[in-house]
Amino acid sequence: EILFNYGLQTNEELLFKYGIVLANNPIDSVTLALPSGQSIAIHRPEHGGIPSELWNLLKPGEHQELTKDAAWLRAELQNRLHALAASQPCDKHAHAAIPENARLSVIIYRQGLRDILQSALAELGRRLPGT
Repeated sequence: EILFNYGLQTNEELLFKYGIVLANNPIDSVTLALPSGQSIAIHRPEHGGIPSELWNLLKPGEHQELTKDAAWLRAELQNRLHALAASQPCDKHAHAAIPENARLSVIIYRQGLRDILQSALAELGRRLPGT
């Protein structure tokens, strides 16, 4: 029996390096490029969800108005989720030349991204009502 240990890696890293993914990968994340140019990773809720450094950027101002960054984050999460939703029919009817294991890996990868994005939108709505 031969065992491989790929270490702790997100599904994006596993997919692009080795062509594999893990269903419900606990350390999976979605990386966003902020308008400031900084990149930040949003994780599954059980591993922190939206990180505190991003929440600090989203705090409402003196008049408790939502910041433009909070509106941007909501729109960015929704746009990514809509793009993934548009890919679902392709997942089901992939070209016959694509091997089954590759097609399933992409489906699992995309579902993980959808799960993270949906959780982040729910968290954003709970913590900053009105977004």
